[in-house]
Amino acid sequence: MQRDVLITDLVDDLLIDGLAKAGYNVVYNKDIAQPEVDATIQNYTGIVVTTKIGLTAGNIRDAVKLKWIARAGSGMDHVDVNAAAQKGIACICSPEGNAGSVGEHCVAMLLSILRRVPEANAATRAFTWQTDEYRVTELEGMTIGILGYGHTGPAFARRLQGFGVDAIAYDKYKTGFNDAFAKSVTLNELFERSDALSVHLPLTTETRRMIDTDFINRFKKDIYFVNTSRGNIAAVGVLLDALNAGKIKRAAVDVLDNENFETLSDDDKRLYASLLNHPHLLITPHVAGKSSSTRRRHASVLLAKILDRPEL
Repeated sequence: MQRDVLITDLVDDLLIDGLAKAGYNVVYNKDIAQPEVDATIQNYTGIVVTTKIGLTAGNIRDAVKLKWIARAGSGMDHVDVNAAAQKGIACICSPEGNAGSVGEHCVAMLLSILRRVPEANAATRAFTWQTDEYRVTELEGMTIGILGYGHTGPAFARRLQGFGVDAIAYDKYKTGFNDAFAKSVTLNELFERSDALSVHLPLTTETRRMIDTDFINRFKKDIYFVNTSRGNIAAVGVLLDALNAGKIKRAAVDVLDNENFETLSDDDKRLYASLLNHPHLLITPHVAGKSSSTRRRHASVLLAKILDRPEL
């Protein structure tokens, strides 16, 4: 039986060639748009997606031949995994592929807000040589809280070694996972001890809006905040209020609730503008996991996981 696979975005040749060698008929259409996927999904036994293509329950109902969905990256919040599970469709992703890149980005962002790199850079470019104004906070001696300890959380903790920090981590679904990089703690201990919080959670019905005002106010100290996971875990308005109140001293985020600015309402544009122009915010455009090496690593991880399932 012919096994047709649709690849919907740019991937490394390793994945294309590997699937072809394994006997799949690969349709590589990196420029395909959602309507064309909707219209043709019934033709495929496998599909490789990134965040630009969503797969709803309707898509999965129409996908009469589909045996597997592969996500080149971490998180499958744009795929109805429950509908897929009900049809016995395997869902595969590759969070291992960019964990190291995300970990590095978290360190860079945390150091940047502690050492006030963006502000000092902007001020100096404006021909002001200010020194006393930019006295900084050192990372050494801080307690860094890590929320979620799956793939990117440990990668971040490993890269903190050498800075002289005390790294602690809470994961609702893992206990006693002490390693050489972070100590497993309860959520209450995380609130009690953290000087900074870095978020490493998938977006699920449980984690959506998890970090609200009450959550932030449970921290004993005013904290530094880093989020490279998903924007919908901590809403824009919540971050803005916490920054204005000083409960978050400085924030560094790589993600937002809505990253398609063209779809924002006028009210949302005003809200987003207030956050994006906040002097204590550092933001990057969802690039933490996008290094020059991650595309090939994602391809390698996905290929291995697919080929390890001969029933697919």
